[in-house]
Amino acid sequence: MSSYTKDATKAGDTVDVADRASTIDQEISKSAIVAADEADAGLELYSQALELDAEHLQRLARRVRWKLDFILLPLMCAVYMVGFMEKTTLNYANAFNLRKDLGIEGYQYSWIVAVAALGLMVGAYPSSLVIQKYPLGKVMTVLIFFWGLLTMVIAAAKGFGSVLALRFLLGLTEAAMGPAWLILTSMFYTRDEQPLRMCIYLGSNGLANILAAGICVGLGSVDDAALQPWQLIFLVVGAIAILLSAVCFFLLPSTPADARFLTKDEKLAAVWRIAQNQTGVKHEKVLKYQIREALCDVRVYCLLVQQFAIGMINGALGGYYSALLRGFGWSSLQTVRYQLPSGAVQLVASCIAGYLASRFRNVTIIIILVLAAFAVAALVGFTTIPASDKWALTSCVWIVNAYGGAIVLNWAIVAANFAGHTKRTTVNGINFVAYWGGNFAGPFVFDPSEAPRYHSATMVLGIMLGTGWLVTAAMGVDMWYVNRKRDAKAAAGQQEYVAGEGGIEGFTDKTDKENKSFRYRY
Repeated sequence: MSSYTKDATKAGDTVDVADRASTIDQEISKSAIVAADEADAGLELYSQALELDAEHLQRLARRVRWKLDFILLPLMCAVYMVGFMEKTTLNYANAFNLRKDLGIEGYQYSWIVAVAALGLMVGAYPSSLVIQKYPLGKVMTVLIFFWGLLTMVIAAAKGFGSVLALRFLLGLTEAAMGPAWLILTSMFYTRDEQPLRMCIYLGSNGLANILAAGICVGLGSVDDAALQPWQLIFLVVGAIAILLSAVCFFLLPSTPADARFLTKDEKLAAVWRIAQNQTGVKHEKVLKYQIREALCDVRVYCLLVQQFAIGMINGALGGYYSALLRGFGWSSLQTVRYQLPSGAVQLVASCIAGYLASRFRNVTIIIILVLAAFAVAALVGFTTIPASDKWALTSCVWIVNAYGGAIVLNWAIVAANFAGHTKRTTVNGINFVAYWGGNFAGPFVFDPSEAPRYHSATMVLGIMLGTGWLVTAAMGVDMWYVNRKRDAKAAAGQQEYVAGEGGIEGFTDKTDKENKSFRYRY
């Protein structure tokens, strides 16, 4: 059964191949009258797909999904893993005397941790616009090469200033990855498939933690090299990124139309599969009214607060895992080794959360709210567990990583619920500006004089966690309410809507507010 049929079944409807075939002429006639400035990049492919035999199209759709899962998804995971490893190399290098060798003192380390997030924040919206206007695959290939180059150059840094500048540039070049992967996910996967796939590639951060910790344990054991272990860490991770950019040059697509691993008919099926998303593939023209609509959407402001809150939690803890574990009394190698379970917890939590969100419709917000309980438990543990019980404190460092699954699902909400390419680009920009803004602010909640327990930081992060929980719930209620209103109007015959149906509307660059057939996923 194709994903299209699965979606219709979930909605309580059935899709008959003959019935669908009978709508082909109507859909093609609609596409013929779409204005040129409204046409999505996938419109022509969608129109051609409708001319294929319906049963053949469904067979192609199944084949396309398998190819996406075994070619595109692993590549997205690999890029995300390397990008995450580059951001966390500083954390591991810190376990091997980086601060001592470079003369970094006090809040200087917090600035070095935070400045990459500042680069990501500054680059978030401009990179979203670049991705909308230029070929995504080629843009990302160039940027991945520069990630690797900048990471390797950090090994030659001589002091605070040079590391600070290089970390800012690294963040600036990595800013496009989040928006690019959200766009890729929405242009290749259906909305029911998106949560699990996003949790797999975003959850690969957990696998990246495991690999990075393993690499760093190995390099940290080298004591007869001309370079320090922390320098070797930056060189090796940077080299991996440069090699990966070569793979992306050949395999990473910009749209289904230029996916080298798909045949001509499979490209048509790839676009037909995602017609039900009602979000299209890509539209290069920037429409000012969609920017205004994004800025007037209450959900966007909930998203802004939510992303800043979870960004602060992520930024605060991500750069201080080593400092926390060293404060519990572990050695340098033990500090790195005991971060391995953190990655495993994040990976498992993300995959389970993604599976449940894909298997059961409209439970994503509920899963996000439940996962917050793990972060609450960890923060309570940091505050109440005696300093002498370092294993219990270490377990809190592991447990908090389960909240990574909630962060991933928050981005799945963004990918599935904003239509209109300029609006989606604007929302993506706001999303990542807020998220990386929180990451930038996060490290500064740690007061060095409070080491190793950092009680003030724990209190601030608890407040941010509660704030994020409330606005996430509010966003879910709003989407549920709008869906209910649209369903009522459709039932009364006031607007046209066919559950599970795709159609031409998604390829006319309409926003989720304009397209009354659009239903939110929460």
